[in-house]
Amino acid sequence: VLANIGTVATNNLERQLILGVGLQYGEDFYIDFCMELCDAHTIGAITPQEMERAMTPKRHDLNSCLIRRYQEPKVVELVNKLKIAMPQQESRWNDILSGAAYTNYLEKVAMWLWQ
Repeated sequence: VLANIGTVATNNLERQLILGVGLQYGEDFYIDFCMELCDAHTIGAITPQEMERAMTPKRHDLNSCLIRRYQEPKVVELVNKLKIAMPQQESRWNDILSGAAYTNYLEKVAMWLWQ
């Protein structure tokens, strides 16, 4: 659906509904959806702004899942795709891959800043 969003969605509202699906389910679905977003971005089916919005969760579990699961092969693959799709955030992706973001996350949790 994402690869063909231009033909599936007939207006901006439909595009936003499709792009919002990845934020409605669990972490595994979110990771898979982000992989698909990267692929859709690569072929030009979605804009960088649409990709950014579709990947920005308000839920804590989704917001922290890449950080917490940084050692999983699927997450490593996704973050490497994100480094290509969103090079302006390379330091963020490198922090996730190195585990620095996870260490920071644990410190915040210990201080009750992030639960």
